[in-house]
Amino acid sequence: MTRTDRFALTLFVTLMLSMLLLSFDSFASQCAAVRQNTLRLHIIANSDSAEDQQHKLLVRDALLQEYSALLSGSDAEQAARFAEFLRDDITLTARKTLQAAGDLNNVAVSVTDMYFDTRTYEDGVTLPAGTYTALRVVIGAGKGKNWWCVMYPPLCIPVATEKQAAEVEDQIRTLSDEPCYQAKFAVVEAFEKLIGHGGE
Repeated sequence: MTRTDRFALTLFVTLMLSMLLLSFDSFASQCAAVRQNTLRLHIIANSDSAEDQQHKLLVRDALLQEYSALLSGSDAEQAARFAEFLRDDITLTARKTLQAAGDLNNVAVSVTDMYFDTRTYEDGVTLPAGTYTALRVVIGAGKGKNWWCVMYPPLCIPVATEKQAAEVEDQIRTLSDEPCYQAKFAVVEAFEKLIGHGGE
């Protein structure tokens, strides 16, 4: 191979790597936009007993019914602020729901940043891994299986209108439609964990 050929090959490889890095950088930016525009709901049961798991679902239903409309604000940041404002009320609603079922476990509610792995819903919507703001509800010892969904936009709420969820859902679907998006999610997830963007 001549010096000219080696130079041409080196230049070609450099250009290809640059294009690949730019592609992943753009994809990572899209993932970040989705995370910034999403408020997740995370409910952890007291234990994995059938009764505690059923009570977790009762709390889920009560919170979604009571607060879905209130938290469907103009953006995720506003929804998170309002969730923090309503934290005591949300706690009371969860406790009353449990008490009605004969469950005297305590409930701890917080609005916090949490790390989630990549998750694909049954309808094909995929949320990238990363740190999200979440409305977190821990029942009792919090040793049971958890349930989570998206509080804003209200993707997990059957009564949610298409208009409410359209903007961020479109962003999420755009990511899901990317060629080889699963591989990209995996690379972005691994990179962000490596540089310390991972959480709990």
